[in-house]
Amino acid sequence: MEPVKFVEEKLRAITLPPLVRPPVPPEADPTEELIFWGMQKYAYSLIAHIRTVLKGIVLLAEAGNAPTFIVVCRHVYEWNMQCSYAYVTFMSLLKEGDLKGAWELYLIVCEGNSWMKRHGEKYVPEMPYDEIEDPIHLRAFKKEYKNYRIQTQGSENVDDDYGYLSERSHPNGFCFQPYILLNPPEVRFVDPAPRYRLPGTLDACVLEWTMTMTRVLGLAREDDVRSQLTGLLKELAEQAMKSNDGRAPLP
Repeated sequence: MEPVKFVEEKLRAITLPPLVRPPVPPEADPTEELIFWGMQKYAYSLIAHIRTVLKGIVLLAEAGNAPTFIVVCRHVYEWNMQCSYAYVTFMSLLKEGDLKGAWELYLIVCEGNSWMKRHGEKYVPEMPYDEIEDPIHLRAFKKEYKNYRIQTQGSENVDDDYGYLSERSHPNGFCFQPYILLNPPEVRFVDPAPRYRLPGTLDACVLEWTMTMTRVLGLAREDDVRSQLTGLLKELAEQAMKSNDGRAPLP
């Protein structure tokens, strides 16, 4: 059983219900109900995106195309970091009763778009680009993600895991290794051997993302999709127990 493929199939089976925005005027102070709506919109949007990306990763893995699926794995890892940042920050703001801050966070994580803010006017001049938020910079949510890993798992290995995926995604010698066969003084160029197994980093990342999404939806007082994600995790744990002869799987 491959966790990523299992999660991808279960996510595709989830129907994301429509959301009706509470009747709060744009110029009015945000209400708690509006914040919950925004958090649910963020969560549903992210689920829709991640399950689509995971489907692509699975297809690439089935084709043995590791140089391509590794690049997309990095994208999922970044979303997992951003999701943990959103969860921790939403939780802190709601605990403090800072609804304005929570609404501002929603606008950033769900609607932030730096390309549109800087270049969109060339293509759609009538858009109010001054109202578009910049997204959170990766450095900010990566730092928070390290703290999140320590709090939830007792340790973190983010620089190693993310660094590996990044190095395989950027233009450098790491990318060339699968194509080079050294037989000094000769260098041969070969097709890389197919690799069908996804990196364990992605398995752990997708499971952690799913757990964090249940927490985001719990904060937003959403039960429908949250219960399906919880059921997914329970079923996966049961399958892992069976394949491990009834023993709890290693963390």
